[in-house]
This record gives sequence, structure tokens and C-alpha cells, in this order.
Amino acid sequence: AGPMKTDKIPVADYKLAMKDPSVYSFCMCPGGQIVPTSITADELCINGMSFSRRQSKFANAALVTTIEPEEFNQDDGKISSTRNNETHKEDGHHGDGHYDNDDHHGDSIVGALDGLEWQRRVERKAAVAGGGSLRCPAQRLTDFLEDRFNPEDVLPPSSYRMGTTNYPVKNLYPPAVIDRIRESLETFEKKLPGFLSEHAVLHGVETRTSASVRINRHPIHCSVMPFNDTLYAAGEGAGYAGGIVSAAVDGIRVAEAILNRVLE
Repeated sequence: AGPMKTDKIPVADYKLAMKDPSVYSFCMCPGGQIVPTSITADELCINGMSFSRRQSKFANAALVTTIEPEEFNQDDGKISSTRNNETHKEDGHHGDGHYDNDDHHGDSIVGALDGLEWQRRVERKAAVAGGGSLRCPAQRLTDFLEDRFNPEDVLPPSSYRMGTTNYPVKNLYPPAVIDRIRESLETFEKKLPGFLSEHAVLHGVETRTSASVRINRHPIHCSVMPFNDTLYAAGEGAGYAGGIVSAAVDGIRVAEAILNRVLE
């Protein structure tokens, strides 16, 4: 399918999952766009969104897989995802390449913050691979799946407005993550024929689908334990949600807990 939107054929909207290993599509955004969500200049993180009318010719979804904490110090690990950007039906974007485990920043990984440090390393790699100025490393899905990279390839159009850089995205992740994503794509093609397309492109990296640590809070009052009974932990960043709806629900729970304390 090409990038042109028609009145009869809407943009893609799907939810796909594979068990053993676990990989699933996340936060499907029909008629949406991919946007940068970085908080520092030397790191790159992306996410997907849709405006209320969903009139973009693109659709996008993240592909998410989980690695256990004991894998953090092997090649990298915990929660990792790439965002598949699609034009019209399956005009998406996906990734491939060679993984470089060098940590040029020389940061150490310590205890409970292993996941956060792994996340930072991947985001730094993505920033370098994109070439700076929030450009996003990206690669055709078919090239990723067949483990090939053509540096001269001109990528299909993308909803990512900061620009894409043709790059073997597998360089950004450890082999275990790449293997899982590749296996899932073949499974998804069986469930949704046409999902594998040369028009689809993987963008990297989306590393914040959920928090790798959880802030302890009181089971009833939701205040941070045991340090501050007037500071409240809520939502995705605190480790209590994974998505817009669950974050909103958790916010309501914390708000109710605060009201109950005030009205006691």
C-alpha cells in the first residue's frame, strides 16, 4: 500500500502480540505521527501520537519486548521498543544493523538503576546514529528482516518531522532484542498479511513505554515511603502505569487518596 490516503481505505489500526518470546504492538496511533520526546541534547527518544481528527496519512505503533533484569549487564536490557511508522495501510518504518556494545560515556551500571542506565546508553546511541538535531535513525522493514543494509537507500516518507537517517537500527540494540523483534514480525505477518512491506520503516528508539524502576509508595495513601508523606508517586514515570489510560486511572486513584487524607 502506498502513502496516499483515500476516503474508502483508512489508515492502519491494529493490535498484535506474540507470546514466548513476548513482543507486542503498543500505543497504536492511526492517522498519527512520530515525535521526539528527548529531555537532553545527547539522547534521542521517540513516541507516537494522533491528533483528535486522526487525519494524517500515517499510522504508527511501537513494537515492545521485555528483557529480564539479569540481562542488563550482558549486552543491554529491560524494556526496549522501536516505533513502526506506517503510511496508509502498511507503509511503516522498521530497523536493522550491527550492535556496538561500547559505552563511550564510560558510565557504570549500579544496582536498581541498571534499567535506567541501559535506557540512557541506547538513547545516546540513537542520537549519534541519527546524526544530531533530533534526526531519527530508521530503516526499511524488509531490509531489517533480511539482515541487510543499503547505505544508498532512500527511505519512504515518514511522519517524523525532524528527519530520518538511513541506518542499520540493529546496531542500537543487543542481539536478543533484535532476534525477538524479527521473530515477532514474521508472526504478525501471518496474523495480518501485508504487515511486512517495503514501505514500512522502523524508527529508533522508543525506550520509555514503561518505567524500569518503581518508586515505593504507601498502599493506601500513595505517598512516597518512607521519606515524605506529602509527596505522591503516580503514573508511568513512577512505575505504576504503562500507557495513557492506565496512567489516567492511576492519577485518579492518587487524587482520591489525597482527598481522603485531607477530609479525614
